[in-house]
Amino acid sequence: MKVNVISESQYIKEKFGGIHIAFINHVALLKKKGVDVVINSLGKADLVHIHSYGPFALFKMLTSREPKVAITHIVPESLVGSYRGGKFFFNLIKKYLIFFYNRADLIIAVNPKSKKDLEALGVKARIEVLPNQINSAVIRKDEKLRHKGRDKYGFTSRDFVIVSAGRQSPRKGVHDFVRLAKKFPQLQFVWAGGKEADVLNAQTPEEKAILENPPVNMHFLGTVSYETMGMIFNMGDILVFPSHQETQGLVIIEAAVCGLPVVVRDLPEYRQEYQEGYIACDSLEEFEQAIRKLHDNKAYYHKQVEESAKLAAKFSDAIIGDKMIELYQSLLTQ
Repeated sequence: MKVNVISESQYIKEKFGGIHIAFINHVALLKKKGVDVVINSLGKADLVHIHSYGPFALFKMLTSREPKVAITHIVPESLVGSYRGGKFFFNLIKKYLIFFYNRADLIIAVNPKSKKDLEALGVKARIEVLPNQINSAVIRKDEKLRHKGRDKYGFTSRDFVIVSAGRQSPRKGVHDFVRLAKKFPQLQFVWAGGKEADVLNAQTPEEKAILENPPVNMHFLGTVSYETMGMIFNMGDILVFPSHQETQGLVIIEAAVCGLPVVVRDLPEYRQEYQEGYIACDSLEEFEQAIRKLHDNKAYYHKQVEESAKLAAKFSDAIIGDKMIELYQSLLTQ
């Protein structure tokens, strides 16, 4: 089987963040399964799998004669709170995504809510639910990586380190993360991920001021390579992921694989896909309470480590890879 994997993130990786990570993980998984993979090819293949939504992706969607698969990294709500003008362009983007997705032979929704949302929007193409995969060669629990990360970023073995990751945008909840750092000056807070240029960022002047005046225990690492993320998760003690909207939130699974208790905002996407294995919070006060309990109560902390292990086990790359190949075969035998 030859699969042409399409992603414009290959050319501007730093602007695509999680989409690019999902793309490179997908390519690695297909190769692991013995699939012949080409990337952004104009030649023939048995199947085209599209990760992005720009001009080249649209060109391949409209011109490819092979069966076409699209994945729901983005729904219209993803733009609100990420980019300036996201609300203004909401209806235009919604119409474009409906047009785009309806040209696919198969849509892979990364969670059940995304499938329901697309159906409600009027997407008529076949939709199957399959989460994004992780790369177990990069994301794994590793004590050596824990020590390496703490040495690299200047933390001691006694420091209690809270990590998060994503673009520094309001949608990702970065401003609440900084507010939490101010509440716990004795703990260390680490955010891995760059920020959009001011002309694109949807943050308010107040939110901009929060990021420009962080407390001394708040550490912004900027854009880091995916290969570095395994070290960053391992050096942490907790993942706090206060994002307001996600299609999947792969960071949650990656942190769970690395053995961290997971504290997230209570979103319907998580309730439908993950169901258990994480701590859900509705407000900043609840995030505070969760952090304090995990820090002060060792028995509770270890219980949540066990819950994270259960969550991670559900998203094995082997299981997801087998299901992906089954979906491909179903298209090719229609």
